[in-house]
Amino acid sequence: MGQRIWRRLRGDAWVIAVSGLGVGFALGWLVTAELSPETAGAAGTWVGAIATIATILWAIHVFRAETEARVRDRLENEQALARGVRYRLLGGGGYGQPGEKVMQSVHVEISNDTTEPVSWQGTSVDGVRPQRAWDSFAPIAAGESKRITMDTDPFSAPDEEFSGRELRSKSSTIFYRIGGVDWRRTGDGQPEKC
Repeated sequence: MGQRIWRRLRGDAWVIAVSGLGVGFALGWLVTAELSPETAGAAGTWVGAIATIATILWAIHVFRAETEARVRDRLENEQALARGVRYRLLGGGGYGQPGEKVMQSVHVEISNDTTEPVSWQGTSVDGVRPQRAWDSFAPIAAGESKRITMDTDPFSAPDEEFSGRELRSKSSTIFYRIGGVDWRRTGDGQPEKC
């Protein structure tokens, strides 16, 4: 916020400085010179030229400020849209004795709480290797959820994380596309552009 105000003041300062110098120069010239028709005409020409320069500088400043505001608004809208996509990593099935169980699948539940369709592009789970590439499917429509199951190489997991319960012992990242922008989101963290 402070940086934005400083940039605006800096842009305004150029226009004010050029205008002030020009008007001061023209007034000084009128006061110290004889007021002949040529002098008055020359002073008017100078004031007009300085006003033209100040107007051009002001137009450039306004254009840059509006462009920055549009870009900032677009980025904020993209970020808000990306935050509307959430996911949970859930434990799948497995085998073994209590305390020594091995999981061999995971579920990814994706919720699209936005107004745009979401294209899911994959999920990465630390220490877990899928047996094959993730299947692709149609984008998730606005306001809908989807659950994807993936068979994995066997890995050990706590007993309480099997059978569709939240898989908290593993860190995961989801990759998705919404509004034409690719994103990644790790756990409950904020989405980041890819």
